[in-house]
Amino acid sequence: MIIKKIIDVCKKKKTFVLCEDENGVQWLSDGTAIFPLYGLPQFCEETIFRTFDIPEKQQNKMHFSHKPALPSDFNFKDYFPGEKECARQFQLIAGASDTLPYNTTQGIKFIHSEHLLPLADTPQLTICERVKEDGTLYFAAKSGFVLLAIITPFDVITEEFTEQLRNFSLACEKAFDNKRKQEIFSEQKKLF
Repeated sequence: MIIKKIIDVCKKKKTFVLCEDENGVQWLSDGTAIFPLYGLPQFCEETIFRTFDIPEKQQNKMHFSHKPALPSDFNFKDYFPGEKECARQFQLIAGASDTLPYNTTQGIKFIHSEHLLPLADTPQLTICERVKEDGTLYFAAKSGFVLLAIITPFDVITEEFTEQLRNFSLACEKAFDNKRKQEIFSEQKKLF
């Protein structure tokens, strides 16, 4: 896990939420994703800003909170009954956001690509869907059986977005059809 990338995600959102699990491991969140800080010293507001060279001028623009427990509506266990591995489709830039669509049991859901940057060095990274008691879907990023992050989906789906994808799909179909026609024409030309 690349700790500096977790800090970058939090700096971008101007939000640092530090939580602790029942084993005393601290987790750091930007309010949308949360990552364990395995093997690091215990942080507080002052030490996290000092350790990661966040100047006082920037600190004043950041929201920091320290919570004694992890959010109770998510499951932070390495294994969660009913979790399902998600297949990633492709990378997509939606508006100003670089998003990654995943197939889930609730249809396509998106993750901000920046939330996977801290996990870039993770071997065998798997994204699984988990569902809260109220039916809300969230993602668990894992390496093998070890939980490395909880990530909430990014809601990019609007009527306009869906229409743009529909038009994009039609344009791709047309381009592919033209490509096939060109290939057939080229093959026929070779015969003569």
